[in-house]
Amino acid sequence: MSDTLYNYAAIEIGSASLDLMIMNHHGEIICDESRDTGLGIGQGGLLPPEQIQHAIEALSELVEIARLNEIPVWKIQAVASSALRKAFNAKSIVQRIHQELGLEVYLLSMEEEGSLAWRGASCGINLPQGSVAVVDLGGSSVEAVCGTPHRMLQQQSFRLGYMTLTERFFGNPVQYSLPQVSRMNAYVDQQLKTLEWQQRPRVLIAVGAVSMAIASMEKGLLQHDPAQIHGLRLSRGMLRKWNDRILERPAHKRRDLCPAYPNKANYLLAACTVLEAICTYSMRDSLLISGGGLRLGVLLQRFDNPS
Repeated sequence: MSDTLYNYAAIEIGSASLDLMIMNHHGEIICDESRDTGLGIGQGGLLPPEQIQHAIEALSELVEIARLNEIPVWKIQAVASSALRKAFNAKSIVQRIHQELGLEVYLLSMEEEGSLAWRGASCGINLPQGSVAVVDLGGSSVEAVCGTPHRMLQQQSFRLGYMTLTERFFGNPVQYSLPQVSRMNAYVDQQLKTLEWQQRPRVLIAVGAVSMAIASMEKGLLQHDPAQIHGLRLSRGMLRKWNDRILERPAHKRRDLCPAYPNKANYLLAACTVLEAICTYSMRDSLLISGGGLRLGVLLQRFDNPS
């Protein structure tokens, strides 16, 4: 079979989730799977061994899904983002994944991650003239990149991941209190004061599972369906509304708010806070949600260069 007739697969390895996307040789997405078992957030720069084991087990499931779609493991484009790139034990984790699964993992540079995320996020969205900023809200950090279809203009990273904030201010198990919410809001504002765009973006686009979780609540979705929320506009008022509703809910009923992404329920408060603050500091009233992102950017690059 000619290489151009193969399906293509990309796996994105993050702190909060593992994501598989498969594209056929016509450029159509035929599979979009996610596992809420990422690498976690390391202490002192080291990712926890028990979380690494869980992640490898989940990766094995995704590799099997790719195989069932006629994609051998050696053809999977597996990439790791900032969570693994910044870990002291990154090299040993990459080696272990290869030894146990035969999967080669490529550690993206900050620039590569930003460029691929921008391309994947903007795919299928009607972009205006001028610069567009993509905000990738992950578990351990926020990666923000501004650019045009022709070049990347600027990239910034903030230690404002939704898992990082939730664990720092609300503990485990998660317990909200108004004083702690105020402290988190002040911390987010302090960190984002350094968010200075060289060119103010005409549009903000948010990517990542927790951003899609917020969009799924606004749409009233009962299950994961990226096509239903791709391009959805969320205003600052909508984000504030969901913040209020999350705070009103007792802990045991938070998951009911987000049936499509129940495992993200405890992180939604931090996520809404960060996205609203980014809108404010970018002087934009709203942002768009994209079902694409990094893994789609990897596939688009692979589709353009099949050899």
